[in-house]
Amino acid sequence: MGKMSELERQTQADDIACTNNEAYKVDNDLVYKKNEYNGWKNYETWNVVLWINNDKIFYDSLKNVYNKRAGRPDSDIKPRPLKTIYEAWLLHCDLYKAKTPDGVLWADKKIDLDEVNEHLCEMLSNEE
Repeated sequence: MGKMSELERQTQADDIACTNNEAYKVDNDLVYKKNEYNGWKNYETWNVVLWINNDKIFYDSLKNVYNKRAGRPDSDIKPRPLKTIYEAWLLHCDLYKAKTPDGVLWADKKIDLDEVNEHLCEMLSNEE
């Protein structure tokens, strides 16, 4: 397959721009980032993080669980590694069968738990 003309390249760029995925250039060729949504692994991951970051009730309840799991002075829970802060929050709030206001299951199997946990722990630890 030969080199793409500028028109073919622009058409491909327009097609990519019409999706929720991002494109980036490598050696002046467009490369399609599969399975990404607004910089997150997928829509489900993005959606749960969006709601936690932008809803005071969700955020405050997560912060409460984080502080307890981190062994803060007023905590009645022993300190544990924070890798599972998102799962602990789901359990604490009984959200395993609930959905975000956009209809995404909080415990959807498509959610990248490592990405969510990393983001949440970083965000909450920067508040200390």
